[in-house]
Amino acid sequence: MEGGDIFIQDFINDLQESPESQIQKCFRGSSILITGGTGFVGKVLIEKLLSKFFFSRSCRDLNMIYIVARPLNGQNPNERVKEMFISPAFVHVSSIFTNPSALEIYEQFYKSSVPASTVIQMVETLPDYVLNQVTAGLVSEWPDIVTFTKAMSEQIVQSAGQELPVCVIRPGFVLGTANEPIVGWTNLNDLTGCALGFGLGLVRIFHGPSHVNAEIVPVDMLVNLLLVACWDLIGNKTDVVNEEVPRDVVNTLIYNYASSNYKPCSWNQLGEKFFKNQKKVLSSNFFFMRFYYVTDSIFLYRVMTFYLHTVPGKIVDLFIWILEKQPRLNDFYRRVHAAAKHLSSYQRTRVRYHNHNVSGLMNKMSTRDKMLFDFDMSTVSWDDYFDKYLRGFRVYLMGNRLQASGTNNNTLNRLITIHYNLIISICFLILIYVLYFY
Repeated sequence: MEGGDIFIQDFINDLQESPESQIQKCFRGSSILITGGTGFVGKVLIEKLLSKFFFSRSCRDLNMIYIVARPLNGQNPNERVKEMFISPAFVHVSSIFTNPSALEIYEQFYKSSVPASTVIQMVETLPDYVLNQVTAGLVSEWPDIVTFTKAMSEQIVQSAGQELPVCVIRPGFVLGTANEPIVGWTNLNDLTGCALGFGLGLVRIFHGPSHVNAEIVPVDMLVNLLLVACWDLIGNKTDVVNEEVPRDVVNTLIYNYASSNYKPCSWNQLGEKFFKNQKKVLSSNFFFMRFYYVTDSIFLYRVMTFYLHTVPGKIVDLFIWILEKQPRLNDFYRRVHAAAKHLSSYQRTRVRYHNHNVSGLMNKMSTRDKMLFDFDMSTVSWDDYFDKYLRGFRVYLMGNRLQASGTNNNTLNRLITIHYNLIISICFLILIYVLYFY
């Protein structure tokens, strides 16, 4: 099967005699609580535990997996919190973007300009309309409300970390799977949404520093790191010494998991890989000829989005309205522009992420465990990854069969003709405007 998926033979091979995995042994007989189990990372984590348990590929003899998807009636929240924190290990998934003002991020906690205790007190005492007014000022230092809340969560983990068996994982942008459970499985988020717009031929211009690393992370490798960190936290925490961070600063193990430490991939390179493999997602679902441009200039970005997005969107919506159907393209562009603005706010400058703890964790694993719980991104070929990612993109997001025939050459030539005629028309209108008014 195309795409490098897992075959039945893979399960049969793993059922045969092999050295016992120390990570498997650690999880034997355990009960696991997963919060956010319905999210992107949560789904892959649950699949890793369930499928590998039933086929004896990863964590054998698990006792129970508890999934918190919503509040449960009849159980006091305080009781649920107490039950969670008496567990032998607690792994908090944060983000490498929680400290946006630093240009060098070590695996340690950083002081925040906004204390978490103050935020909690405000939420508990202030009315909603006041909170809505002050939120923008509170989160102005961070890219968005999500990274702000993760930064606040890190403060809470830090304050309780001395009494808890806890560690923190800081991943970058989480994208589709590299290997498990199937190659290229993904979901819709800001980055994938912009890529989907590009795949449809609707998004052509991106704003951001093209030379800055994109810090993308395959979701299955993140899940593997999470499980290995949990194993290490249960049995081997005292063995870890991070020489980069003073001992009086560190109370909790923190893992910076960024692709720039393994296989750097800039935003411009990421766009080139999408463009290079665009034929993998060719289908009857795209509307315009595809091309892209990345610019650091906000002025140029706004000018080009107006001519390449807004103007075509209004023209198409006008024809749709004439046909007495619901115009949707301009609404789509508004959502895409919001997502693109959100992404560009994450990384405006090049940041160095130290990963001493991640490297140390990898060195402690046996050969068998490195096979079962691989999170070494240095083994990933981004060309191969995006080749398969875009195949999964077509299947899981665009709803096309992989074997389906792509758009024929006549359709592609027609879209190219429309594209260049539109550019010529826009240039002609600009020339008329300049000659008439100046």
